[in-house]
Amino acid sequence: RFTRGYGAMHQIHVMQADKGCDFDFLQRGGAAPNGEPEIH
Repeated sequence: RFTRGYGAMHQIHVMQADKGCDFDFLQRGGAAPNGEPEIH
C-alpha cells in the first residue's frame, strides 16, 4: 500500500469507470449546471 505520492493519490482519489475514471478532486462542486447557453 502506498502512503505518499502518485500511488497514494491514485488509490484514494481515482473514481470507478462508471463515474469517468478521473480524480475525484477534479470534479466541479457546487450548483448544478444551467444547461445549454442561450444562442443569440
